[in-house]
Amino acid sequence: MGAGTLYGAFNTLLEKGWIRLYSADKHSRKKKRYVITEDGEFALRQEMERLEELLVNGKRVLDQELAAEPEQKQERNERDVAVMPEGREKPDEEIQVIF
Repeated sequence: MGAGTLYGAFNTLLEKGWIRLYSADKHSRKKKRYVITEDGEFALRQEMERLEELLVNGKRVLDQELAAEPEQKQERNERDVAVMPEGREKPDEEIQVIF
């Protein structure tokens, strides 16, 4: 991660009130410490819940794929080939997205 990206992220977190300055070295403008705020902890917990939901959905997709019988997989592969534009090869794997 570049310094500009990192400092930009800190500035965004400060603007949103998710972190606050804890201490700064008076002799160096670069040495600063930050702490998470209550709002920041709330936002972090929400983001963790969102990511956990994505994991659950991904696992559900994989479980469905593993549970499919071989005949169903073959029918699905034949259907996928039928709708592929001429001259294009079918991808090696099928990706499903569930919202």
